[in-house]
Amino acid sequence: MQNISRKLPYVIPALTALIYRLVLPATLVDDAYITMQTARNIALGNGMVFNAGERIFTVTAPLWVFLNAAVRAFGVDSVIVVFVLGLIFEIILSILVVSLGKGLLKNAWGGGFASILLITNPVFSITSLGGMEIALSICAIALSFLMLEKKRPNWALTVAAVGVWIRFDNLILLVVAALWVIFNKDLKKKFACFIPAIVLISAYLALAQIYFGSPIPVSILRKALFPGGESWGISVLLIAREFFYTIVGKNTAYGFGYSPLIIILPFVIGGIILTIKRKGQSVLPLLSFSLTYFLAYVLTGKDYALFFPWYFVPLLLGVYVLAGFGIIGLTKKLLKKPRVVSRAAGGLCVLWALVMLVQGYNRAVDFRYAVSSGREQTYAAATVWLGMHLPENSTICSGEIGAIGFFARPDIRVLDMVGLTRPLDDRRLPVNLIDEENVEAIIYWRFPGQEFGDISEVYPKYEWGEIGEVMIGFRDDLAPGLLEKSDEIPIIMKSIDMGREFRWTYVAAD
Repeated sequence: MQNISRKLPYVIPALTALIYRLVLPATLVDDAYITMQTARNIALGNGMVFNAGERIFTVTAPLWVFLNAAVRAFGVDSVIVVFVLGLIFEIILSILVVSLGKGLLKNAWGGGFASILLITNPVFSITSLGGMEIALSICAIALSFLMLEKKRPNWALTVAAVGVWIRFDNLILLVVAALWVIFNKDLKKKFACFIPAIVLISAYLALAQIYFGSPIPVSILRKALFPGGESWGISVLLIAREFFYTIVGKNTAYGFGYSPLIIILPFVIGGIILTIKRKGQSVLPLLSFSLTYFLAYVLTGKDYALFFPWYFVPLLLGVYVLAGFGIIGLTKKLLKKPRVVSRAAGGLCVLWALVMLVQGYNRAVDFRYAVSSGREQTYAAATVWLGMHLPENSTICSGEIGAIGFFARPDIRVLDMVGLTRPLDDRRLPVNLIDEENVEAIIYWRFPGQEFGDISEVYPKYEWGEIGEVMIGFRDDLAPGLLEKSDEIPIIMKSIDMGREFRWTYVAAD
């Protein structure tokens, strides 16, 4: 019985992760389709590229892409691959966070609370269900700091370096871990600890340079060139606010309001107080990472980050460890007896998981309706329809390319209007790009406030139609034949299965 009790802090979060993944409806986000398209190209022998024949360093999560490609190579549906891998790493993450909490807080239930808070956070769950590598990335963060806590600096640095292969912004993790190793006076042979990490990072940079001609993903370099908001100060406040929103389960891009997570704020403060009182040195590396990560995004003033909810999720690990510390500290103070504390903690975790499951399901359904029934499904239907009628080796241009590239006919090239998948030296504005490339079709999602005429007047060589908020432009010489068949799009939209990889059987139009 005692053994079962000891395992409960691990079992409850892991079961929660499993149940959430099986119960909540998954809706893939556009960036996940970029991953799947690149992984599919690897599996089919086209290389690590988005468009076959191009060598642009598009993805920022190479290891996630390789894992997807390795399974896809056996013929498994790409959507199933990303779902199963997400489930596996969510369960691993739930266990790792408990282990980290136990190591840092000296209490498994403190880690259990941290784990359950993370797994049930709507921003995390919708992002992970959306096909992103966020669970794998936070696994690397948690494991790296767990290794530091166990005084295994070589493994901490190695895992941090692997984290860079998972997501490039884990470079922050590597820097923080390296600084803790360098300034830790108790460690000997410090240089030897760095060798595996140096090899891994050198391999990343060298292979990327050789294959792509750039050691850093183009999307990162391009975003670095993006101007910030009109006011740096306002942008800083907006980004900082979004981090706070994410902690309490709210998100601007997803359209989420506040969640029950707002009640954990006093426990976060309590965790900070307990850490200071007990001189919790072991927690400092993780908290240093959280603060550095926060400042790295906030101080740039680049408010484009607000459109990418997953940028804000890594901060949750440190914050929720503090919350777990605060919750278990209060529980111990109120209940005194260890066995009673353990039972109460288990009951609270289960109750929290059930409450958040109800809200999480509603959020996931709302998100599916907003995205799948709107933008992504319309993109997919329009792309399939264009694939049925466009000539061979045509080009479709769009501002969002994930779903379009994934559902496009294999010979069709998808051109990125924004430039995140074009060479860095290609800085053409969309109007010049489309004119010079003479693309056959444009797919455009209208922003709030944009009128039909605002877009059609910019591209006068194209005839335009629309489905909801999505506009489709056809080059003049193709428009007459295509417009006659546009009534096929609603039929495709109703029949297309967003939960399965689309298998092309159509032949290019003459």
